[in-house]
Amino acid sequence: TVAITTTPRPVGILSLPGEKGWASIPTDDPEIIAQVWEWENKRESSGAIVDGIFKATIDMLAGKYGAIQTFVADGMHKFIEYILDEATDGAWFAGEEFDAKRYARAYRRFEDYQSLIYFSQVPVAVFTMWDGETPDRKIKPGEKSSDVPTSNRPKLPGQLARQVMGEFNFIFHQTLRNEKPGEPLKAYWMTRPTEAIKGASIKGPADVVKLIPQFIPADYRVFEATWAAAERKVKESKNG
Repeated sequence: TVAITTTPRPVGILSLPGEKGWASIPTDDPEIIAQVWEWENKRESSGAIVDGIFKATIDMLAGKYGAIQTFVADGMHKFIEYILDEATDGAWFAGEEFDAKRYARAYRRFEDYQSLIYFSQVPVAVFTMWDGETPDRKIKPGEKSSDVPTSNRPKLPGQLARQVMGEFNFIFHQTLRNEKPGEPLKAYWMTRPTEAIKGASIKGPADVVKLIPQFIPADYRVFEATWAAAERKVKESKNG
């Protein structure tokens, strides 16, 4: 949530239902336009909440609270659960079994939300979500769940943790690290996957992507400058 304030300004942040990161959103910065999701009727259905979030997103993209250069959906892992609960007629939150085909309905709803944002006039769109351990394959007959190897991916239900990797140009895994032993830990974005952490990738020209470091400071301005420098280097090498 702190890192997204480094994106192009003004930044419009929609803090989604259940997301606790809103406490770290600056309240005294005129270029940070934040809407924290609240609803009066605590018994409101998941369908009504999902519809409300679509409307709140449209309002922000359309400039209801002011023109923005970046739209942020903060806490998508929370929103996905409401979408899944809507798709299963309440079975998801109730912990009840449901037809696995309902996942496809939820995925389509999520894709509709993405399209709403992607086809807007706002130049930069950011989704934030927690990460978590997900299985690398389906469980085999006679195996226990603990027998299936896992990797770190976005914390999303069903196959969406895998499918979402193809839905964004950039997926960064944020981590704390230090360059030298004893130095204070700082937030960094991991730009490429490893054996243990699969939730990181960049789409783009291969000769540019290979010049992006494995770790960069968790700051959009640093990433933008790094990408621009890589493009210049590739262009210069082609021009001789």
